[in-house]
Amino acid sequence: STASHHKDAYSLMLLKHLLAGNASSRIHRQLIQQDKVLTTANIGYDFIQRGDTLFNITAIPTQGIPLSIAQQKINALFEDLKTNLITHDELEQVKTQVIAQHIYSQDTLTDQAQLLGNLYTNGLDVNLSQKLPHYYQEITPQDIQQVVQKYFDQKNLTTLYLQKQFADIPADSRAEQN
Repeated sequence: STASHHKDAYSLMLLKHLLAGNASSRIHRQLIQQDKVLTTANIGYDFIQRGDTLFNITAIPTQGIPLSIAQQKINALFEDLKTNLITHDELEQVKTQVIAQHIYSQDTLTDQAQLLGNLYTNGLDVNLSQKLPHYYQEITPQDIQQVVQKYFDQKNLTTLYLQKQFADIPADSRAEQN
């Protein structure tokens, strides 16, 4: 859902990278490497969008792991964040990553023009791009916890499972069943 305050949007962006930003992210460390529940995971969130912005999690469970177990493990990460603050060091690492990614995303004039155009067409301050590193630096572990508590509960959750429907049915029989 759409963040109701700018600080929430910046916190959600940092949360995205905390959970699935790289190989040291929580999902990768805990659910892919340690528990071996997932083979891959990705999070989509970008506050520079028209209309409501969703926080999407896409994950593929390890073969033999039921989708419901994978979802429970992902949900457990959010529950942990609701009650336990992330460390200052972990947050600083994420901030550094997000700020560097933001800076490098503006390497070309085309990329800069696209960002300015996105900001303008979405009614945001075109100078926001220059201010984002400062705004990210202001986010605290408490801010991360607050957005998790505010936005990540069962009433806001929509789950979609995609599975092979006809994996064991011969191709000739599929047309008859549709």
